[in-house]
Amino acid sequence: MKKDYLSRLSWAARWWLPRAEGDDVLSDYRELLSQRYRTDAELQRDLGKPSQVIRQLSRPREYHCWCAVFAALTALLLLLPVAGGSAFFTRYSFGLPVLMLAAGLALSFLWFQRRGWREDSLPHGLLPLLLVQAVGLALVWFTIWVCLYRIDDFIRLMEATNGAVSGSTVHHGLYVVVWATAALGIYGLVRARMGDRRWRAVYAAGLTVAVVGLAFLAFLTRMDLSFSEPGWERRWLWQYLIMSVIGVAGTGVSLC
Repeated sequence: MKKDYLSRLSWAARWWLPRAEGDDVLSDYRELLSQRYRTDAELQRDLGKPSQVIRQLSRPREYHCWCAVFAALTALLLLLPVAGGSAFFTRYSFGLPVLMLAAGLALSFLWFQRRGWREDSLPHGLLPLLLVQAVGLALVWFTIWVCLYRIDDFIRLMEATNGAVSGSTVHHGLYVVVWATAALGIYGLVRARMGDRRWRAVYAAGLTVAVVGLAFLAFLTRMDLSFSEPGWERRWLWQYLIMSVIGVAGTGVSLC
């Protein structure tokens, strides 16, 4: 039971305290708890609940600052799927997504670079999640390529499948990809706080997929007469390329 208490104490320390302070606190409590065996109930009776123990050792102002950063980054990521279907997002289908992308990348990098912790080796499980995010971005780009350059083939596919594959399929599919990568992005934020700061790269990648995917969804709902002009698709392709390059660069820098 002592191990269970220490595990919960460790989680609380990682969340409430900066890494260096949390390690010092955990070291002291490991030494204290190694002196004699006590059950989990006895430890909670003598020391208090792990969250209460750590909360008393934390500095409220610093912890509240972290909560504000976490809330801002999470809200930014979750706001994208909500705003993606709105007229506001459609109106600013390039400037607003780039601004949101830059804000999320900058805040996550600067906060964890200053307050985070970097281990000697790459965190276990980081690369597989980045690969999942990369697959999500590839799916978004495949959709962009089909809709901009292979729309006739897509129409024939809809006719061949009697509507089983349709525009709504693309719409819902992109939303699934965006929500999945956003969820992984929030997970990356939590892991960056609890452990190695390089987990912020998962957040950066998720934000990139969400921005590019939803910017393209906004494009699909636009009513623009310029779409009939020759070469109209190049302007939009360059916009999505710029967003992707910014996001991928930010993800790479987040691995530092």
